[in-house]
Amino acid sequence: MTVNAARATASGRIAIIGAVTTYLGFFVLLLLVVEVVVGAIALKGQSETQLVALYGFLLFVFIITAMVGFFAYFSPDALLSSTTRSMRDFSRRISGTWLQMLSPDEPAALSLVTIYSDPSTGIVRMGGETFAIDGRPTARWETKATCADISASKVFYYWKGWFKAQANEEWEGHGEMSFDQSTKQIQRGTGMFSDMNLTAMGPIARKLIVLQRCTEQEAAIIRGGDSKARARLIQKKCGRLPDADS
Repeated sequence: MTVNAARATASGRIAIIGAVTTYLGFFVLLLLVVEVVVGAIALKGQSETQLVALYGFLLFVFIITAMVGFFAYFSPDALLSSTTRSMRDFSRRISGTWLQMLSPDEPAALSLVTIYSDPSTGIVRMGGETFAIDGRPTARWETKATCADISASKVFYYWKGWFKAQANEEWEGHGEMSFDQSTKQIQRGTGMFSDMNLTAMGPIARKLIVLQRCTEQEAAIIRGGDSKARARLIQKKCGRLPDADS
């Protein structure tokens, strides 16, 4: 074997080992190795040896399958890559109900936002209902695509929505949210988003946002039928009323 061939073989082995970053990848690699060994035995051995090798390989496959099933049931995250686990953890930490205060606060002042983790991918999804400063429901929106920068605690998203007063006109835009991780439980964030009327093709507007965890009581007021209580809460959150005013 030439020096270059030896180096290529070594590099290939290193690449294969480096690609194994999860338990599932390790099990697959181990299964492939055993398959190669059993294949070599089957080619060169006698019929009895071949039969023993076959039964041994089937037993090994059964053991590997049982181990993967054990991890999948009791610790499914262990089968994921570190990147995927980090994404799922970040998604779980920001999941929940949020109040999103908008600036400027016209025509919409506040959104009740639901952030959740896609169960199949762990990717962040979100949507919400928006209200005017007087408490009137004005719009609904949801994300169509999201991207997270976990190291910076940021979520970038593309959204679409509809204003209730302009039901035939579709709106869309891009936005970003930066979350404060100074505590274990993420409670606050800031960001911005843009919106554009796709029907009228008007100018692109931008708004600043402040994010705050929503309590059950606040969510009940916003979702409830008391428009005066809702308006008062929205005005308080947007700085139109002093905090001491209730």
